[in-house]
Amino acid sequence: MRHALVIARRELEEKRFVLLAAAGFAVLPFLLAMIPALSSRVGPRDVIVTVAGVLDVGFTLAIALALGANVIGRDLAESRLSFYFSRPIGAASIWFGKVAAALALIAVSFAIIVVPARLVGDDPWRHAWSGKGNLFALGVMALAVILFFVAHIIGSFVRSRSAILAVDFAALAAAGALVYLILRPLIAATAVEAAKRVAIVIGFGVGLALIFAGVWQLGHGRTDRRRNHIALSQALWTTIGATLLLAGGFVTWMLSAAPSDLRLICPPLVGRGGWMVVIGQARGRMDYQPAFVYNADSGAYSRFSPRLINQMFFTRDGSSLLMSQRDFILESGIRIDPRTRTAEILRRPLERDRVQSTGLTLPFYSIFTATDDGSRIAGASGDGTVTVYDVPRKRSLVSARLPQTAGHITALYFASPALVRILTVDNGPPQAKPIPRTLRLYELDVVRRGLRQTGELTRVAKALLVGANEDGSRLLVRDLLDTLYVVDGRTAAVQASIVAPHIRGVTPLHNGGVALVREDGNRVILEIRDAAGGLVRSYDLPVANAWSLQETRDGRLITIVQMTNKPQTGAGLTLIIDPASGKIAQRIPAIAVDSGSGWAWFGPDPRRGPVELPHLFFSGKLAGKLFRWNYTTQKAEVVLPKS
Repeated sequence: MRHALVIARRELEEKRFVLLAAAGFAVLPFLLAMIPALSSRVGPRDVIVTVAGVLDVGFTLAIALALGANVIGRDLAESRLSFYFSRPIGAASIWFGKVAAALALIAVSFAIIVVPARLVGDDPWRHAWSGKGNLFALGVMALAVILFFVAHIIGSFVRSRSAILAVDFAALAAAGALVYLILRPLIAATAVEAAKRVAIVIGFGVGLALIFAGVWQLGHGRTDRRRNHIALSQALWTTIGATLLLAGGFVTWMLSAAPSDLRLICPPLVGRGGWMVVIGQARGRMDYQPAFVYNADSGAYSRFSPRLINQMFFTRDGSSLLMSQRDFILESGIRIDPRTRTAEILRRPLERDRVQSTGLTLPFYSIFTATDDGSRIAGASGDGTVTVYDVPRKRSLVSARLPQTAGHITALYFASPALVRILTVDNGPPQAKPIPRTLRLYELDVVRRGLRQTGELTRVAKALLVGANEDGSRLLVRDLLDTLYVVDGRTAAVQASIVAPHIRGVTPLHNGGVALVREDGNRVILEIRDAAGGLVRSYDLPVANAWSLQETRDGRLITIVQMTNKPQTGAGLTLIIDPASGKIAQRIPAIAVDSGSGWAWFGPDPRRGPVELPHLFFSGKLAGKLFRWNYTTQKAEVVLPKS
């Protein structure tokens, strides 16, 4: 330590001219403030603070570069290091003595220029630097220290005049590529906090390499320039390499999360056969949320990256997952006009861990649907153009554009592999004041390569919400006022009008009737209607809220309810109801998420039919647990997370 202080004092004496130059720059802002042309607009204090800040930044960074490039490199090039090694002084004392003196010169020079301007007044300082003057000063000092050590590395490499410099540039390029590969998966998965912490670890390792490589350089290189270069490179790239190896190993461990590592999951997207897309929080992974295509029955899974996914749903036969992947990343501060961007339609067979391109690209503002097996896709863009695409042959079969008066496409499905049915509504957002709104039905025929309108329904409504039975032959149209219309799925001819205000859930029945659940003051009422809309039975449900009504294949009804009148905080329950008696056959303390609840999602296809009893349920709000329900024992078995 004593030797390092002696060397530092000697360095300060040799370079005291730096402080004299800083004092000259400190006086300059005050001289400029005396010029009327400069101070007449903003005042002399603002001139002093602004000019001092600019000079301080420029002078400090320039001094940091100059001192860094010469701290060892100049003495080495001029063979002056032998003066130190001829005495009983260690390499660490030489290095840290010189570094301490250089950093002291940088800090004191910075203070000499900025402190007089800072004393002019607090208000001008805050005004000139937008209230962040102190933070700005710390940033300048941190940047100066970094530049000092970087300049030392570059200066030592260049002054060695060795061909090893090419190896250093190759190592630098490799290190940069590795940093990109390490951080990219975390950034792509929007794991911002994890990416920041890994970047901090990498930065800390690089900082240690920059600081302590000089000790190794002097201890093993001594006074020989080439040996100095070799020793410096060894210390620098070995330390950086070890840091990147550690960071890369940690990120690899994060990305290797399995479903058994999950501790909380989000409500899953569920298809048939036990398949689902699961995203959740895993142990020790910070804000990185792994995603899986997971089978709840077999436990089979494959990792899944939801990066850039715009829309996603399972095919009806349960064989594939279809998704649209946009061609840009949504990030704050970046302005992108989505109208100029596109989305590629991808297909992922559930039995294979591989994403396949369908070859179909749609405008970003598009919706798409598919046949039951996903062999054909119909896409509808925002301008009303509908295209039918053959996936195996990767070619367009037919394309047509709806009339400008058609309205917004609200539903789209294949009535058969050769016929696409399109439902449009001239809806804006739901409005408090009802206005005339029109539902229009179109058919796009692949064989005849033609588009035609087949039906139309106009009603005064806040909005028109449309659902359909299993084959699409009947539509259920709600006006968000007090009426539910049962209409023909092709012609829109009204088959029944049901006056039922405050409907919360509705489902077509296999016998042609309709079941609905609605609110009436503090009551929640379940109504069974016949095909003509007549009331058959009505029951009061002992709940506060209800929604998502669905019929099972054995004729029972499923609804999701809350027992307290607090939608934001009340826990969701699933009820299995006998429509003949109104009795609750099962009360499951969670929300059904498989096809029995109506949560199964097939994109813009509005068709829903009778389903099997749900077996998978989700307990929680935005994060929770998935479990399987045993209807015989009325007990739950946790599926995810395992712990």
